[in-house]
Amino acid sequence: MVRIKFPVSLVISATMGFALVSCGGSSSKGEESKLQAAAEGAVCTTPDEVQTVSGSTYICLLTGEKTLTWSSKNASNTPQGSSNSTTAFGIASSNDIPAVVQNLGFELAPYDPATGMAGAMKIKGVKAPPFDANNAQYFNYLFVVYGDPDNGHTDLQPSFFLPLGTPVISMVDGVVCDVPLLYSKDYSVRIAPLGTECEHEGRAQILFETEHVINPLVKFGDTVKAGQQVATVSDYHNDWKALGFGVVEIGVFFAKSDSPGPWHACPMRFFAPDKKDSILSELASIQKAWEAQTGDSNLYDESSESPTGCTTLNDFSDNNSATG
Repeated sequence: MVRIKFPVSLVISATMGFALVSCGGSSSKGEESKLQAAAEGAVCTTPDEVQTVSGSTYICLLTGEKTLTWSSKNASNTPQGSSNSTTAFGIASSNDIPAVVQNLGFELAPYDPATGMAGAMKIKGVKAPPFDANNAQYFNYLFVVYGDPDNGHTDLQPSFFLPLGTPVISMVDGVVCDVPLLYSKDYSVRIAPLGTECEHEGRAQILFETEHVINPLVKFGDTVKAGQQVATVSDYHNDWKALGFGVVEIGVFFAKSDSPGPWHACPMRFFAPDKKDSILSELASIQKAWEAQTGDSNLYDESSESPTGCTTLNDFSDNNSATG
C-alpha cells in the first residue's frame, strides 16, 4: 500500500527520476570530499543527483530495495548542466494521462454467486485475517480503493487480494521501464504506455504499475501487450498468505512539469473507453459481494466513489500535497 511517507517517496522518486542535478567543485579539498561521496557503489542520498569527480561522472540511482548508490553505468546518458540546474520533465496535469487501461492487473469478471468467483478473485467463503489495528485495511477489505476507506491513511494504490499463484497481467500496451526489487522482497513492474519514452530505467513521464508481485517475466525495455502475464501476485503479506492469498497493488504515477513528484492519480480514471463501463460494473459487483460475505453492508461507502474505486479524484504527490 503506497502511503504518503518518506520511504515510499524515496523509492518512487529514485526510480522515476524527475530532476537531474549536476554538481561542480573547484578546490582540491572539495574534490576529495566528492570523491568520498561519489564513487562506484558508494551510498548516496539524492535520487538522480549527478557528480563529476576526477573526470568520472556518477549518477545516484536506486540499485536494490531502498538503497541509493552512485553508478557510472547510466551517467553517460544523463543530461549535464550547470551547478544545481534541473532538466524540465513531465506533463501539465493528470488530465494528460491517456485513457488506455485495459484491465486491473488480473483477470476480472462480474461476480458469479454460483462459483463464488469474480474472474480470478475468490470471494465466497473467504475470511479476512485476524484484526490488526496497524493494518486495518488488510483486515476489512478484499479490495482496497484509492483514497481513504476508514483507516486514517490515504491509499494511493488500490489493492486486490487474490489466490496465491494468480497471474498478474499488464494493464496497458507499452514498454517496461523498471522492475525494481522492493523493501518487501518482491517486485514492481512499471510500464510506460505506448508513446511515452523510458528515458532510463525507471524514468518516464507516465507509468502504470503492478506492485508487490513475484516471479517477474519481463525486464527493462520489453514491449508488452495489455493482458500479457508479467508476474504473479505477491505472497509477502504473511497474514493473507496463511489463508492462501496474495496481493497485487496497481498505481498510476506521473511527473508534473511544474512541481516535484512523483504524483499519483486514481487508476480508475484511465480506462479505455470500450472497457470503462464493464470494468466499473465488475468493481461494483465485487464490492457488493464482499459486503455480503462479511455481513457488513456499509463496508464500502459507494456513494463517495466516483468513479467506482475512487473515494477522491485528487492527485497526490509524495510531498504530502494534493490537487483535484
